[in-house]
Amino acid sequence: MHPFIIRSSKYCIVDLCTCRFITHTSEWWHSRQNFVHIGRKYAIRNLEDLRACMRRQFVPTNFERTQALKRELRELVERGLYFIDNEPQFFRRAAKYKKRRDILLWEKRERAFQKQREQEEREKFEKEMRDKEEQKVEEMLRKEKEEKDRKEYEEKESVKKRKISKEKR
Repeated sequence: MHPFIIRSSKYCIVDLCTCRFITHTSEWWHSRQNFVHIGRKYAIRNLEDLRACMRRQFVPTNFERTQALKRELRELVERGLYFIDNEPQFFRRAAKYKKRRDILLWEKRERAFQKQREQEEREKFEKEMRDKEEQKVEEMLRKEKEEKDRKEYEEKESVKKRKISKEKR
Protein backbone atom coordinates (compact mmCIF):
# COMPACT_ATOMS: atom_id res chain seq x y z
CA MET A 1 0.00 0.00 0.00
CA HIS A 2 1.44 3.35 -0.95
CA PRO A 3 1.88 5.92 1.90
CA PHE A 4 -0.06 8.61 0.05
CA ILE A 5 -3.20 6.53 -0.31
CA ILE A 6 -5.82 7.42 2.28
CA ARG A 7 -6.17 4.58 4.72
CA SER A 8 -9.00 3.37 6.90
CA SER A 9 -8.91 4.26 10.58
CA LYS A 10 -7.51 0.88 11.79
CA TYR A 11 -4.50 1.19 9.46
CA CYS A 12 -4.09 4.76 10.54
CA ILE A 13 -3.79 3.70 14.19
CA VAL A 14 -0.92 1.34 13.30
CA ASP A 15 0.79 4.16 11.39
CA LEU A 16 0.28 6.58 14.26
CA CYS A 17 1.82 4.10 16.69
CA THR A 18 4.78 3.23 14.50
CA CYS A 19 5.64 6.87 13.74
CA ARG A 20 6.49 7.30 17.42
CA PHE A 21 9.10 4.51 17.37
CA ILE A 22 12.68 5.62 18.05
CA THR A 23 16.19 4.07 17.95
CA HIS A 24 16.19 0.26 17.99
CA THR A 25 12.43 -0.05 17.66
CA SER A 26 12.41 2.24 14.63
CA GLU A 27 15.21 0.25 12.98
CA TRP A 28 13.36 -3.00 13.66
CA TRP A 29 10.13 -1.59 12.20
CA HIS A 30 11.79 -0.32 9.01
CA SER A 31 13.62 -3.62 8.42
CA ARG A 32 10.35 -5.47 9.01
CA GLN A 33 8.57 -3.27 6.51
CA ASN A 34 11.28 -4.04 3.97
CA PHE A 35 10.67 -7.76 4.54
CA VAL A 36 6.93 -7.16 4.08
CA HIS A 37 7.62 -5.28 0.86
CA ILE A 38 9.67 -8.15 -0.61
CA GLY A 39 7.15 -10.72 0.64
CA ARG A 40 9.03 -12.49 3.43
CA LYS A 41 6.75 -11.36 6.26
CA TYR A 42 3.03 -10.61 6.53
CA ALA A 43 1.73 -7.07 6.80
CA ILE A 44 0.48 -5.84 10.14
CA ARG A 45 -3.08 -4.61 9.65
CA ASN A 46 -4.31 -3.84 13.17
CA LEU A 47 -3.11 -2.89 16.61
CA GLU A 48 -3.47 -6.42 18.04
CA ASP A 49 -1.13 -7.82 15.36
CA LEU A 50 1.35 -5.04 16.13
CA ARG A 51 1.24 -5.82 19.85
CA ALA A 52 1.71 -9.56 19.23
CA CYS A 53 4.61 -8.97 16.85
CA MET A 54 6.34 -6.54 19.22
CA ARG A 55 5.82 -8.94 22.11
CA ARG A 56 7.52 -11.72 20.15
CA GLN A 57 10.37 -9.40 19.23
CA PHE A 58 11.05 -7.45 22.40
CA VAL A 59 9.65 -9.39 25.37
CA PRO A 60 11.82 -12.33 26.50
CA THR A 61 10.25 -15.77 26.23
CA ASN A 62 10.67 -16.35 29.95
CA PHE A 63 8.99 -13.06 30.87
CA GLU A 64 5.96 -14.67 32.54
CA ARG A 65 8.19 -17.08 34.41
CA THR A 66 10.36 -14.18 35.56
CA GLN A 67 7.28 -12.28 36.72
CA ALA A 68 6.06 -15.37 38.59
CA LEU A 69 9.47 -15.70 40.27
CA LYS A 70 9.35 -12.03 41.27
CA ARG A 71 5.88 -12.53 42.76
CA GLU A 72 7.11 -15.60 44.61
CA LEU A 73 10.13 -13.67 45.91
CA ARG A 74 7.87 -10.88 47.09
CA GLU A 75 5.69 -13.43 48.90
CA LEU A 76 8.78 -15.00 50.49
CA VAL A 77 9.91 -11.60 51.73
CA GLU A 78 6.47 -11.03 53.19
CA ARG A 79 6.63 -14.43 54.84
CA GLY A 80 10.10 -13.57 56.14
CA LEU A 81 8.67 -10.50 57.80
CA TYR A 82 5.91 -12.72 59.16
CA PHE A 83 8.60 -15.10 60.43
CA ILE A 84 10.44 -12.30 62.22
CA ASP A 85 7.20 -11.19 63.83
CA ASN A 86 6.36 -14.76 64.91
CA GLU A 87 9.78 -16.09 65.85
CA PRO A 88 8.72 -17.91 69.06
CA GLN A 89 6.10 -19.92 67.15
CA PHE A 90 8.74 -20.85 64.62
CA PHE A 91 11.09 -22.17 67.29
CA ARG A 92 8.29 -24.23 68.84
CA ARG A 93 7.50 -25.67 65.43
CA ALA A 94 11.21 -26.30 64.79
CA ALA A 95 11.53 -28.15 68.10
CA LYS A 96 8.42 -30.18 67.32
CA TYR A 97 9.80 -30.97 63.86
CA LYS A 98 13.16 -32.08 65.30
CA LYS A 99 11.45 -34.28 67.85
CA ARG A 100 9.27 -35.88 65.17
CA ARG A 101 12.33 -36.29 62.91
CA ASP A 102 14.25 -38.03 65.72
CA ILE A 103 11.33 -40.37 66.33
CA LEU A 104 11.11 -41.22 62.64
CA LEU A 105 14.86 -41.82 62.42
CA TRP A 106 14.73 -44.07 65.48
CA GLU A 107 11.83 -46.02 63.95
CA LYS A 108 13.75 -46.31 60.69
CA ARG A 109 16.82 -47.66 62.50
CA GLU A 110 14.61 -50.04 64.47
CA ARG A 111 13.02 -51.36 61.27
CA ALA A 112 16.47 -51.81 59.70
CA PHE A 113 17.68 -53.66 62.79
CA GLN A 114 14.55 -55.84 62.80
CA LYS A 115 15.04 -56.57 59.11
CA GLN A 116 18.68 -57.52 59.71
CA ARG A 117 17.67 -59.78 62.61
CA GLU A 118 15.04 -61.50 60.44
CA GLN A 119 17.61 -61.95 57.68
CA GLU A 120 20.07 -63.52 60.14
CA GLU A 121 17.36 -65.84 61.49
CA ARG A 122 16.37 -66.81 57.94
CA GLU A 123 20.01 -67.53 57.06
CA LYS A 124 20.43 -69.55 60.27
CA PHE A 125 17.27 -71.56 59.49
CA GLU A 126 18.42 -72.17 55.91
CA LYS A 127 21.83 -73.29 57.18
CA GLU A 128 20.19 -75.70 59.62
CA MET A 129 18.01 -77.07 56.82
CA ARG A 130 21.07 -77.55 54.60
CA ASP A 131 22.90 -79.27 57.45
CA LYS A 132 19.93 -81.58 58.03
CA GLU A 133 19.81 -82.38 54.32
CA GLU A 134 23.54 -83.09 54.31
CA GLN A 135 23.14 -85.33 57.37
CA LYS A 136 20.29 -87.20 55.67
CA VAL A 137 22.39 -87.66 52.54
CA GLU A 138 25.37 -88.82 54.64
CA GLU A 139 23.11 -91.18 56.58
CA MET A 140 21.69 -92.60 53.36
CA LEU A 141 25.19 -93.05 51.93
CA ARG A 142 26.34 -94.71 55.16
CA LYS A 143 23.32 -97.05 55.14
CA GLU A 144 23.87 -97.88 51.48
CA LYS A 145 27.52 -98.61 52.20
CA GLU A 146 26.59 -100.78 55.18
CA GLU A 147 24.00 -102.59 53.08
CA LYS A 148 26.53 -103.12 50.36
CA ASP A 149 29.14 -104.33 52.85
CA ARG A 150 26.60 -106.63 54.45
CA LYS A 151 25.67 -108.09 51.07
CA GLU A 152 29.32 -108.55 50.19
CA TYR A 153 29.89 -110.22 53.54
CA GLU A 154 26.88 -112.48 53.06
CA GLU A 155 28.05 -113.31 49.60
CA LYS A 156 31.51 -114.19 50.87
CA GLU A 157 29.96 -116.27 53.59
CA SER A 158 27.76 -118.06 51.11
CA VAL A 159 30.77 -118.65 48.86
CA LYS A 160 32.68 -120.06 51.87
CA LYS A 161 29.76 -122.30 52.77
CA ARG A 162 29.53 -123.58 49.24
CA LYS A 163 33.24 -124.20 49.19
CA ILE A 164 33.06 -126.05 52.45
CA SER A 165 30.11 -128.05 51.28
CA LYS A 166 31.95 -128.95 48.07
CA GLU A 167 34.98 -130.06 50.05
CA LYS A 168 32.83 -132.24 52.22
CA ARG A 169 31.57 -134.07 49.28
